[in-house]
Order: sequence, then C-alpha cells, then structure tokens
Amino acid sequence: MEFKIITLVDITESGERRGPDRVAVGQQSNWDTLIQVVGLRVNPTPKSVIKKEELISGIGFGSQYKGKQAYWEFVFELEYGSTSVESLTEDFDLVPVVLDLTETAKIDPSAFQTKNSKFKNIIFIKVDK
Repeated sequence: MEFKIITLVDITESGERRGPDRVAVGQQSNWDTLIQVVGLRVNPTPKSVIKKEELISGIGFGSQYKGKQAYWEFVFELEYGSTSVESLTEDFDLVPVVLDLTETAKIDPSAFQTKNSKFKNIIFIKVDK
C-alpha cells in the first residue's frame, strides 16, 4: 500500500540535526516529525520527497493559501501495519513544526493543520497500487 502526503511545510531531509545552519536543522526536525507521526501506526518506507513550486489551486489546501506556493510531496509504502487517510488526518492535526525555512506560505500557528478548512496545510492521499 502506498500513500502520498502533500504539505506546505518544508519537510526537506537535510541530515542536519544540530549546528549553525538554522534552516537545515529546522528542515530535518520537520522531516523527523513527519516520519515519527506516520510511524505511530505503521513502519513507513520512504520512496520520494519532491519540492514543487507552482499554482496550488485544486490541490485541497485551506482557503488561506492561494497562488503559486512551494509545497512538498512525500510518497511512502507501508512495510507493515495499517493506516488510512482518516487516521493520518487525526494523528497529524496540530502537531508542531518549525517554520520560516524555505516555505512560501504564511503558516500560523506553527503546526500541521488537517481539519481547519481555512488553514489546512497538509493533505493525505492513498495511492492505488
């Protein structure tokens, strides 16, 4: 089973966990948070993370976000366990993140938001395979 997560939060896997590069450390912190929250229910096997910057209309983000924005698509497979779009939506809502990295959207508060129709900044899709 495969899932795709699309988010306006910078989830770049930088490999930097400490040091002077605040952006790289924040990116890695967000990546680690993403993997840990998914890992509450399943053991994810990452397939790809792609940063895109294009018009976001029709993707499903909150009404607060318009125009051309940077966003990240993370695709993973399940090694074992079971999850759903609904359980990911519950697990990720209001989980804190680090902001002011390379994202272009103005996100406030600094958290993943899955349920607020105005501020939704993360989307989950089950990919049929």
